[in-house]
Amino acid sequence: MIAVASRRGYAGANVSAVIEEAGVSRPTFYDYFEDREDCFSAAIEDVQGQLLSSVEQAIGETSEAAITAAVAALVQYACAEPARARFLMGEAMSGGVRALE
Repeated sequence: MIAVASRRGYAGANVSAVIEEAGVSRPTFYDYFEDREDCFSAAIEDVQGQLLSSVEQAIGETSEAAITAAVAALVQYACAEPARARFLMGEAMSGGVRALE
């Protein structure tokens, strides 16, 4: 989902495109996800968890240091994982209410 949505946007990240990218069958997709929105939500949770972990590791002792470390961690994450960052920061807003939860 992440790779497809970062290239095609949320609207273009249909189940057919996701299963083609993942190299799995449609039944396998539905073994793991109820629908496209469920897959999209799971992808957002994965990216958010990874990003949150990076920020938590970077937070320093003081408020100013914490802010600086958090911003640095966000930038480092975006540089190291551009597709994931683009997906989270760009396409998550396109996923509707469920994605924003």
